[in-house]
Amino acid sequence: MSDWRHTDLMQTPTTLWFLVAAFAAACTVTKTNEPATLPPIQDVTWQYTAPDGQAPETTAPPDATDDSSVDAAPADVTTADSVLDGGSSASDTAPDGVDSGDTVSSTWSVPACSTITGTPAITFTTDQGTTLAATELSFTDPIITGGVVTTDVDDLMLATVGAEVIASPDAGCTWSSLLTEPLGTKAIYRLSEGVDGAAWAWTPDAAEVHLIDGVGATASSVSPTTIGAVLGFAANQTNGDRAQLLDQTGRVYITTNAGGDWISVSASPLPPMGSSPLTGAFHPTVTNTVFVGFSEDGFMYSEDGGKLWASSSGLSVLGGGKVAGHAIAFSPDDPDLVWVMAVDADQSTQESLGRHIYRSSNGGKTFAIAFSHSATTVLNQSMLLAPHPTDSNVLHTVFGTGFFLAGFGANQYGTDVYTYTHLDKGLAKQHHDFEVINGVGSIAFNPGDPSVMYLGMIFFDPNL
Repeated sequence: MSDWRHTDLMQTPTTLWFLVAAFAAACTVTKTNEPATLPPIQDVTWQYTAPDGQAPETTAPPDATDDSSVDAAPADVTTADSVLDGGSSASDTAPDGVDSGDTVSSTWSVPACSTITGTPAITFTTDQGTTLAATELSFTDPIITGGVVTTDVDDLMLATVGAEVIASPDAGCTWSSLLTEPLGTKAIYRLSEGVDGAAWAWTPDAAEVHLIDGVGATASSVSPTTIGAVLGFAANQTNGDRAQLLDQTGRVYITTNAGGDWISVSASPLPPMGSSPLTGAFHPTVTNTVFVGFSEDGFMYSEDGGKLWASSSGLSVLGGGKVAGHAIAFSPDDPDLVWVMAVDADQSTQESLGRHIYRSSNGGKTFAIAFSHSATTVLNQSMLLAPHPTDSNVLHTVFGTGFFLAGFGANQYGTDVYTYTHLDKGLAKQHHDFEVINGVGSIAFNPGDPSVMYLGMIFFDPNL
């Protein structure tokens, strides 16, 4: 199992995040009996040479005594590679098992309930979305459940409902507020599993990071001060002090002291290719490898922590057209299998509208289409990609109007839950009406039984 837990289920265009934030920012879920407050695109290899004597950038949290740049890395940091790989500490040796996106644990329980209490924001399914667990409460205000994770503490789950953090001690059956105050003011907070019941919360709308203690019910702001909004995040699974992130300028930052300092290990911003970065993700086992999706240039990857960049191929039907790279996910069972959602502009007049889910079997260097948008298979830029934790042949994904069309009128299509099986090219779809699911903002799997899939819900008022 990898030492690192990466968060890449869902990355969506920055412009769409702002649209969603506009309708949901300041909205909360009203609860009862809970604590208050709750391709080849281009054959490009690009290298940046820093000026002589230029040191890596370091940032400190806002409440640090001195928030100016620090020229020296922490004492245990020797090179970028050693930092990203977790150093040579014996405590960083990965345990045996499967890096599933959720800690594999034989003592984790399956949910022993048919109705979820404490929140309407989480449900689960054991049959690929055909049936969903009922929720005792109902939504009253627009909300996005941007993150849901299982932890390495048996049966402990955490979720972010807007800026509120909620927790479940019993594998997702009962939920309550974990903190007395919201994390911040953003509409969406993603979660990356940490160590000892902890999770890292971050938002694609700002340079904002929080470290949440799910056992002690506390959270601390560990935000860097000089980076752009966060595009991707990975947390070390054996050393809770280590994490790394990718910001919207293309720089990779690491921390070895639980967010006390963030050190830039990239020599430069991303190649100036004329299009904007939309999403990013770290390879779960080769932590120097990072991917970035662009608005016009598909996906690029770096295998040295952001110094050299090359283009993924196979995304453009013409081999050089404009492709927007919107989402990326690695198979926990086999990280060389990579799934992306991208839009090929050269196919915009075809039935597919150029919208495809692609698959790579060589770590993201080359891609081929797995399945495409059609009249009966609706794909868009905000697709969640959730590879099965123990079967690299299977991908789960969802389409829901509650996310994509929020703020655009009363389109009440509902949500489709897809299960794609690559060996036989099978695509199963379970549709749920708008009254059942507006949309899905996050997905997690039960570590004891990965057939249990948790869905973090989205709700919006169609009259907005």
